[in-house]
Amino acid sequence: MSITEYESEPIHGLPGALPAGEKLLWQGTPHWKSFAKHVFHVRKIFFYFALLISIQAIYGVLTQQSYLLVLNGIAWMSLLAAVTICILLLLARLYSRSTVYTVTSSRLVIRFGVAFPMIVNFPWQKVNQADLKLHSDGSGDIPLSLKTSERVSYLLLWPNVRPLHFTKVQPMMRNVPNGQHVAKIIASAVNVETKLQDTFDESYSHRAFQKDEALESDPGELLGT
Repeated sequence: MSITEYESEPIHGLPGALPAGEKLLWQGTPHWKSFAKHVFHVRKIFFYFALLISIQAIYGVLTQQSYLLVLNGIAWMSLLAAVTICILLLLARLYSRSTVYTVTSSRLVIRFGVAFPMIVNFPWQKVNQADLKLHSDGSGDIPLSLKTSERVSYLLLWPNVRPLHFTKVQPMMRNVPNGQHVAKIIASAVNVETKLQDTFDESYSHRAFQKDEALESDPGELLGT
């Protein structure tokens, strides 16, 4: 694994041309609406403010406050909620647009960073396991479990990490569109590159590595090339 900061991007999502023999299998960015929902928790924050506004209104009525005072409190709380949610939506949009996941026949490349773009490489030889968590919109999270010798900074990679895994940090592709398809491409690439043994994390709903005929085919076939 290597992390580098760079200023130019001759190829989208990559700091340079791929080495000879390495094939580009898939490239994409997080689905920004799903990113806002699952990374910045916009929906939960909306309901949180809705609960606070309801409590404030009920309290004002029960304590016989004037309607003008109650409405004034609701208005200020609603304004705070709107500003907070708009900021989070903007951050989700910026983070998703600045993040590019590139899957090649040899590695996963993550380009990320709003102010300071950075590149991190995860060769498939360093990967022990991958999992898939599908969301209702079809997007998916794909965390990678690295070999014990590999060390990754949680703060440096956020939000491209599996939540709350601080000691054994797992880099994660967040909210990738058509997550199941991307997971199959990764599984095929890893099987071809390293012949990893099938493993599965029970806390995730789908396994990304499966030893079957579909996943042991050539990665290019999954892309229709």
